[in-house]
Amino acid sequence: MLKHTTDGGEAEFLTKFYCDYKKYYIYLLKLTLTSERMNILRYIIALLLLFGCIISLSAAAVPNVRSVVRQDGAVVESTDYYPYGTPFTTANSVQPYKYGAKELDRMHGLDLYDSQARWYDSLLGRTSTIDPKAEKYYNLSPYLWCAGNPVIFIDPSGYIVENCKDINFNIKLKDVREYIGDMFNQLYQTIKNDEKHTFVIENYNGEGTVHGRDIVKYDNGKYYICLDLDNAIELENGEVMSVAMKVLHELGHASSISQDEDAYIQRVGINDNQYHNMEDRRNIQEIENKVANELQEPIRKDHKFKNYFPTNNVTYHKTNQPKRKQ
Repeated sequence: MLKHTTDGGEAEFLTKFYCDYKKYYIYLLKLTLTSERMNILRYIIALLLLFGCIISLSAAAVPNVRSVVRQDGAVVESTDYYPYGTPFTTANSVQPYKYGAKELDRMHGLDLYDSQARWYDSLLGRTSTIDPKAEKYYNLSPYLWCAGNPVIFIDPSGYIVENCKDINFNIKLKDVREYIGDMFNQLYQTIKNDEKHTFVIENYNGEGTVHGRDIVKYDNGKYYICLDLDNAIELENGEVMSVAMKVLHELGHASSISQDEDAYIQRVGINDNQYHNMEDRRNIQEIENKVANELQEPIRKDHKFKNYFPTNNVTYHKTNQPKRKQ
């Protein structure tokens, strides 16, 4: 059985690109929306595309519309926001979707956001009606927006508060899954379908967890798969192994536990001067290096590394080896 400590949605992206190690998405007709009113955004984007414009949004599951840019690079709309969503600089507003990709209704000067479940006033940081899920947040005002902290939390639909870091974590994990492919799916399904053990995926997110960083650790009846998706690793020879390969490594351990926990514990207890222990030797040689060879990533011959390598691109890697034949 597999549980997540995060619960971000999976959006569809038409394309994505990287600039200075920062990831940006272009959401077009494949943008996944759950409300009929929000679906109107698809048609607005289609019209903008028809007239030579695109909307470039940030890499969050529910992004703020910061700019509308023509294909020739000319900015036809630019908007900045205060933390609660009130626009403070808007140049040439050509469409109504602003903060959180929500429609800003300026009729009669009320300037309310349609957040699907309720109307939201960004000047007050409050909604006009109570939270439909107020029983989940009994210690907070039912009119409060984003638990009073819109820097850390978002409210995509007016129903439930989500952590921005958790959403970005899930987006990156989805990218890892697409990059690794069949081996990721095979290991993931093994631990997901395990009825004997419970595995919890934890987001390291730069602040650490109680269980560690890039590790599978047993605690209070559960195995925690602790993942740092913000750092690749630089090997001692200067090569860089991607974040995705780190994730594969930890899933390999989790799958080993799921298949035969006693054998896993036994292999961990046998020291290996080159690979730390026999479990790491098995995992690197039989799983990690097999995929690394297919993806032209560094082939590891031990378990050592020099430094963490910060990157927002979970597939970034560098190898000194000549291109290998498949």
